[in-house]
Amino acid sequence: MAYSVDDIGAVESWICASEYADDGSLDITVTACMTNGVTNQDCDEYKEGTINCRVEIEIPPSAITNLDVQFYAEETMTTGTQTLVPYTDENSVSATNKVDADYSSTGWKQHETDASFLAELGDLGDKCAVRLCATGSAKTKISEVNIDITYTQQTLSGVTKDKDGTALGSCEVALFKVISEGPPATYEYIASTTSHATTGAYSFDVWSGQKYFVYSIKEDSPHVFDATDNVLEADT
Repeated sequence: MAYSVDDIGAVESWICASEYADDGSLDITVTACMTNGVTNQDCDEYKEGTINCRVEIEIPPSAITNLDVQFYAEETMTTGTQTLVPYTDENSVSATNKVDADYSSTGWKQHETDASFLAELGDLGDKCAVRLCATGSAKTKISEVNIDITYTQQTLSGVTKDKDGTALGSCEVALFKVISEGPPATYEYIASTTSHATTGAYSFDVWSGQKYFVYSIKEDSPHVFDATDNVLEADT
């Protein structure tokens, strides 16, 4: 893999009581600025006890096998150490397995995490987050963030069939994730595909530990359509 902005969902600046305190008041959303590839642009200033940076990653922690994060120090106002810590839930972080980096000069600064760090990442609904925070007197203007991430997905597969149980090919197939089992249940559209023209087979890449359902339709005359139960999980 390589560093990129892929899988970064949002970048936000938070005013906190200290570097490891719970999130306080939202300062600004800096997603566009921090992911546009422009390193000579001030996106925000990060310093202890005032402002920290929250990076949201669009991958559930259970699927992540490696995660390294780098920030571009556009200007070092006060030299010192800055730390990467995992969010254990939506608002809280843990410094148990923090990853320090020296921000005494400008340029890219890497934070390479390990298995202990990854184990602390909280599942924030098929995503997770990390925080960049200053320790001591460090104060730095940051312009970019990249991640180098590897993860695994599993397969959910099936076959589209007619009312008699015979394979029916070339059906439009849509995958939905169960958000809440209710009642009433709520769902989120994930992806769509077309089943095999002959065998009716289809498959999706999904996260483990989630429940899904599949809806299929073939626009014959009349239309043929069907839905699975809403308890489908990744193939085992």
